[in-house]
Formats: sequence, C-alpha cells, structure tokens
Amino acid sequence: MKGEGTPDRVDNRLHQHFSEIFVGTGAQTEFFLSRRIESEDFVHVYVGGSRYRPDSRGTAYDFKIRGVTSGYAGEKNAIKFAIAPANLANIVVDIIV
Repeated sequence: MKGEGTPDRVDNRLHQHFSEIFVGTGAQTEFFLSRRIESEDFVHVYVGGSRYRPDSRGTAYDFKIRGVTSGYAGEKNAIKFAIAPANLANIVVDIIV
C-alpha cells in the first residue's frame, strides 16, 4: 500500500524529522536539544504558533543555534532566543537529521 514502508525502507531514508517541545518560563533563553543541528536550514522553531527566524547574515533574528551561528560556540545541540519566550508559551523545535 502506498505510504507505508517496510522497516528497511524507513531505516534507509535520507533524513528524518523530529520535534522537541518546551514550555517558556518568561526568563529562560537557552534550550538544550537531544539532537544536533547541522545547519539553520535543518531547523524550524515555533513559539506560540508563530515561526521564528534564525540568526542569518547579521539580520534581525529570533534565535541562534549553538555551534552553527557565528559567536555562539559549542556543541550543535542548543538554541538561544534573543528574547525569552513568554511564560507558558509552547515552543516547538522541528529538526531534520
């Protein structure tokens, strides 16, 4: 049946999508992920349903990616918001690996 995959087909995909969910505190700006982010192109971040923009080419931004964004060194497993998401705001990080 179309749309279904055998375990072999699923394991051999070129990439997979994962979502990590956090809740804003109104003060916390840095969130650690269980997966590495290799590029700004491989992550989409939503806060309260609105898509946020990564730091890119010195333009106004909503978040940085550790180890990817210039000036934010370290393992590629964290995002840092320019402004802390509101208290109880739903934060969804979609990652492609």
